[in-house]
Amino acid sequence: METIFKLLIFIIFFVSISIVGYKVYFILNNKITSSKNGWELLGFSLLLVFFCAILFFGSLIAFVKTYDFLMDNHE
Repeated sequence: METIFKLLIFIIFFVSISIVGYKVYFILNNKITSSKNGWELLGFSLLLVFFCAILFFGSLIAFVKTYDFLMDNHE
């Protein structure tokens, strides 16, 4: 596989993960700031931390798997 295609895959992957992270943060931050009681505040805050952790570790695993896949197919 060409080096340019490998770089393009990583750039597309990184941009898509960044967009998803921003959207999750934006939506849950709006819910946190508009919370009416402490339980909503706690729930949305924990949900934000949970989604950020899942996104971080999931994308890290996906990056490693993608890198491994691209390294196996080199010539």
